[in-house]
Amino acid sequence: MPRLGSHLVAVWVSDECIHETSEVASPACAHMNSFWERTYLMMRGYCTRRICASRVLTSILQDPNVLELHCEDFSSATDGSNSSISEFGQDWFALRNFLGLSSKGIYVDVGASLPFDYSNTVMLDRCQGWRGICVEPNPHLSFLLEVYRSCEVFTNCVDEVGLSQRPFSDRDGKVEFYADCLPLGEILRRAGLQNKRIDFMSVDVEHQELAVLKGLDLKDFDIRVLVVEVTRGARWLEVDSVLLPEGYAKVAVLGRDVVYVKLEELMQKNLAAWPIFSKATLPTGWADFHQRVLDEEMEEAGHSRAPDQEDTRVSWHPY
Repeated sequence: MPRLGSHLVAVWVSDECIHETSEVASPACAHMNSFWERTYLMMRGYCTRRICASRVLTSILQDPNVLELHCEDFSSATDGSNSSISEFGQDWFALRNFLGLSSKGIYVDVGASLPFDYSNTVMLDRCQGWRGICVEPNPHLSFLLEVYRSCEVFTNCVDEVGLSQRPFSDRDGKVEFYADCLPLGEILRRAGLQNKRIDFMSVDVEHQELAVLKGLDLKDFDIRVLVVEVTRGARWLEVDSVLLPEGYAKVAVLGRDVVYVKLEELMQKNLAAWPIFSKATLPTGWADFHQRVLDEEMEEAGHSRAPDQEDTRVSWHPY
């Protein structure tokens, strides 16, 4: 950019996009269309069949998909959360309180969506230099992750069991794309993370968080901090049912995201001064009591379990 003059001519040869037969533009064409429109090139340019050209000010030629990151400010222990792009500073909260603001590690982002907007992991990626795994089935989003992020992108949906060519529809019921679903444990194994430390995991999958967690044997993966977006009512309790018996402490609620930290991590960092943490033991009968509360919440919400529905109560045993 410093070598350019005050103006330049941008030319886009869109041969492949012109000849697309699908009603939905391919991810590459959608990306170029977005770039052309959002940088105001179209307002100042002309198109003749498959070639578009525009003479524009160099100062406005900026990638609209890239948000400015204040990496140095993010490392501040006092006001670094103001520099976070995530919705409630979930990434900064985890680093500041548990992992260390200058730490480097491995993150997993399930339902990564856009590369920047409200991302819980982009600062770890582009500012901290962490290794990352991004899971996103939507080809129009996974394409952007591959362009703008360094994480290894898995274009799979995540479910408790594998499923080939699952359809995903828009709000009008029109199928937008198909994706192959895999259990999260299988994705992590393919990424070479079995029996390895995963410092930070973010799960944001629009009401499918239980299916994600149930497809993951936590004994096979050393996940230190888990941030899970949950919905209203009983969903919060259902996530607790999965994670608390597996040796996690529920340490914070940030917006609709719940933060869980592995008890072992708290012990190693001398953050577990309370006896309940040092012993890591839940009360006798906790699982049955917790399930009863959960059933009551589900009933109030109008989602009581049918008499013939399989009992999915948590099986828990003292340490």
